[in-house]
Amino acid sequence: MRPKIEIPNITMLDYPCYVGPIISDKRILYIPYDGIYVNGKKKNIQKLAQLDTIVSYVLEGYLDSNNKFHIYDCMSIHDWSTKVGIKSYEDRLSDVRWIVNNFLFNTNEFIDSYMEIANNTGEFLDIYKKMLTSGSKGVIIRYINGCYSFNEPTSDFIEFKRGLKKNE
Repeated sequence: MRPKIEIPNITMLDYPCYVGPIISDKRILYIPYDGIYVNGKKKNIQKLAQLDTIVSYVLEGYLDSNNKFHIYDCMSIHDWSTKVGIKSYEDRLSDVRWIVNNFLFNTNEFIDSYMEIANNTGEFLDIYKKMLTSGSKGVIIRYINGCYSFNEPTSDFIEFKRGLKKNE
């Protein structure tokens, strides 16, 4: 018997938006010259050592049970160090795909996290149900024109986990 898929309160969503799967509870952040952080704690994950070749971008995503890094966001090290996010999510996602395809392509330890565009409530619900049915723990919503926000809640990044809504 399949688990019941609870429909989140989505009345506050704006469209279009990107919707992607929450792969695990392990959020990962790679900061050049500093290291890898899993849920805020610095870790040494040898399988991800190739990240040391990425020196111009901070990468963010989820770590799956096989220690594969599903990258869903990035920003320049300059923007990270000045705490000023000026690029839209659509531009940052384009950067993620460029990094994965040009620097991390010869390994399967890094995955460009799958993101779909929802243009309306019906499309969002279809994507949401599909991702949960395929085993996702929930979805993240990123607004196409949303900028990165540092250490403060923002409406440009929303998580819907099974039965919960969490803004970050």
